[in-house]
Amino acid sequence: MLTEVPPTDCQTAREAASMRVDGELSELEAFRLDAHLLCCPECRLFAARAESITRAVRSAADEQPSAPVVLSGLRRLPISSWPAAASLVLAVAGSSFALGHVIATRSPAQPAVFGQTDAVRLHQDSAHQHVLALLNAFVLPRPHLGPMRAI
Repeated sequence: MLTEVPPTDCQTAREAASMRVDGELSELEAFRLDAHLLCCPECRLFAARAESITRAVRSAADEQPSAPVVLSGLRRLPISSWPAAASLVLAVAGSSFALGHVIATRSPAQPAVFGQTDAVRLHQDSAHQHVLALLNAFVLPRPHLGPMRAI
């Protein structure tokens, strides 16, 4: 399992400086940022540049495009290809259904399908038992029977 690398003080301060420019900094975070900026000249420079760049961008006039912008519409399948697409969907759904039926009706006494190893079958069996245990753990209230209890 990977552990998260904690951010450095400078990285946290620079993120806070950016948040301050956008007006998203809380009072406590602003106090922490100011304390860091007092002792870190690199972050102080970063904060000053971020503020000046943001101020310049926000005060600049909006530019209008020199040429008209044309957005093309979505391409749709021609009507002549709909039967082919429907046939493909039916073929995939039918083969998935058939494969699921073959796998579901296989009894444990039959040999494994597709050359499964004992470890894979064991994993499938334990996963199946886990799901059954989770389902048995649910207690569903039934008004006419009362809550079900495990014996």
